[in-house]
Amino acid sequence: MTNSIGLQYAKAIFDLACEAKCANDYFDALNVINDAFKAEEIVKTFSHPLVSKDEKKEILSKSIGHLVDEVLINFLFVLIDNDRLMDLSLIISAYKELLNEYENKLEVNVYSKYPLTEEQRVDVSNKLKNYYQKKIILNELVDESLIGGIKIECNGEVIDTTLLQSLNNLKNSLKKGW
Repeated sequence: MTNSIGLQYAKAIFDLACEAKCANDYFDALNVINDAFKAEEIVKTFSHPLVSKDEKKEILSKSIGHLVDEVLINFLFVLIDNDRLMDLSLIISAYKELLNEYENKLEVNVYSKYPLTEEQRVDVSNKLKNYYQKKIILNELVDESLIGGIKIECNGEVIDTTLLQSLNNLKNSLKKGW
């Protein structure tokens, strides 16, 4: 989940993007801008206390003003005015959640010892799609510490069907029976 400040800014730009019918375009643009802000020199410049807000806006305007629309550049100016430009990754994370909800999508992390086969991918996707009634986006993550099975994280829930979890469940059942 995202923090409330990130969500407030994300909601503001998301609403404007929806009005302009370009929610995905804004998401892509914000990601490109955020990637650029990870460069060491840019971080130093935009976080330096002697660089004024007006200078930051001018740098931003000259460097990307011709690449993005006025709404997006003004949104970045608001972030500068409120000293939130360095929170852009949090805002993008919240924006992504809003976009997924808007498009009826659900991102799911699937952990397994080995990469999933196509058959496993389809099976997991279909089961989750039927349960959540949303389009599923699988993020496959290999976790070599697992012995077998898979662990699924989505919507703040964990579905653990790993071998270790099954053995722990069996152990707990046996303890209760004795």
